[in-house]
Amino acid sequence: MPLPRPACPFQQPTVTKSKICLILWSPEYSRVRSKMIYAASQEAVASKMPDVQRQLQATELEELEYGVIKNQVAK
Repeated sequence: MPLPRPACPFQQPTVTKSKICLILWSPEYSRVRSKMIYAASQEAVASKMPDVQRQLQATELEELEYGVIKNQVAK
């Protein structure tokens, strides 16, 4: 028995996409030495994570809000 044909043979199913983001948090008030160590370390971590599509940097708490992150990822 053949399968029924869809109404539109070119119809695409709804696809939910997800993106893996690496969020780098380095507060503005951190010491310079801490920031430099962090910057060197984050490159090593990022290189070990090939599935990360986007790296986002934040220095203020407002930059970590869902809406802000969503807008940056959508760019």
